[in-house]
Amino acid sequence: MTAACALLCAVSCARPAPRTYAHKPTVTAGAGGNNQPRRRLTVFSRARGKRVSRADLLAIYGGWFRRPYPYMFSGGTRLSIGGRSLGVFMGGVKGIILYGGLSGAIARHKGYSKRGFYNTDPIKQLAGLAVYKRHETRSLHDFSRFNPAIVRWGYQKLIPNPNDRILGVRAQEIYKRVFSRFFRLMSAAYRYLKRKRGGLAAEAKAYRTNLVGTRTDALTWLPQRYGGALPAFRTSAGSALTAPMAIGFWLRRTLDGTAGELHKGLTKLMTLFDRGWWTKHGAP
Repeated sequence: MTAACALLCAVSCARPAPRTYAHKPTVTAGAGGNNQPRRRLTVFSRARGKRVSRADLLAIYGGWFRRPYPYMFSGGTRLSIGGRSLGVFMGGVKGIILYGGLSGAIARHKGYSKRGFYNTDPIKQLAGLAVYKRHETRSLHDFSRFNPAIVRWGYQKLIPNPNDRILGVRAQEIYKRVFSRFFRLMSAAYRYLKRKRGGLAAEAKAYRTNLVGTRTDALTWLPQRYGGALPAFRTSAGSALTAPMAIGFWLRRTLDGTAGELHKGLTKLMTLFDRGWWTKHGAP
């Protein structure tokens, strides 16, 4: 469940070229004087990634629940799992990958190395695919570009069955009690943008124009433009994922070309775990 959160959800063109390479080609003079690649290249759009066994998947999720960052969860009704009592998950993608420790949970279970807080190499090793086409962590005027192949791998390999048990608790119950807000907010944000005049493309263009032109950072610009959006998800929690933040996620994913794949995965997950809500409130 947690890996699905991370990957279904965390720019110069609207979509990537059909063949985008993970590494710049290194060429040597080949037979007849033609330049030939020295090594086989990773093609982002066509790679499929590694298989993940059901046992590994559930063990990784169990590891996440044993060491989550406690301040990402609300009070109120709580779920007991892995010796912890957790409320509704209020964070976003970074909360799952970094603060929640998905990358660390994978490293511990598989014996991979993890170098530093922001390191996502364990996810890369598990998938056999690059996480990013380009990773940006320092600038408020830029963002990371996800590899569309790892998004596709995520929804094909990492979504559990509703009846799967993680540390003895059904995945359906975990979704309902802990993660439903996150997925519903991400669904509602996509639907909101699709129904705007001009749709996702127009809003993404405005976002890009702001980053390049006025250079107002996204954390300031998004609430200015979308502060009144999706009032059902409004919260006073200072570190919570808000509607403008969720909208910003989809704008960035539109610009890096992964929005379509991400929404396919979200659709798959929501029809499994929350079909009734999705039909009424989430489907575009």
